[in-house]
Amino acid sequence: RPDFVVRVGDGVTYIVETKGQEDLEVERKDLRARRWCLDATALAGTPWAYLKVPEAIFRSYPVRTFAQLVQLIPS
Repeated sequence: RPDFVVRVGDGVTYIVETKGQEDLEVERKDLRARRWCLDATALAGTPWAYLKVPEAIFRSYPVRTFAQLVQLIPS
C-alpha cells in the first residue's frame, strides 16, 4: 500500500512512498512499484509514475509544491 496517491494537473498519477530508514526489502518494493506503474499506464491509457521520497531529501529542502518535490527526486 502506498503512502500517497497524487494526481497532478497534467494527468500523471503518482504513487508516492516516503522512506526514512531503508531495509533489504525496499529495493524489491521499488522495482515492483515501478513495474506496477508501467502496467497501470498501459491498461488505463493515462500516465502513472512512482516517486520515492527519502526523508533526508524531504527535510533538507523547503518545498512548497508537489512539482518542486518531484524535481528534487532523481528519476
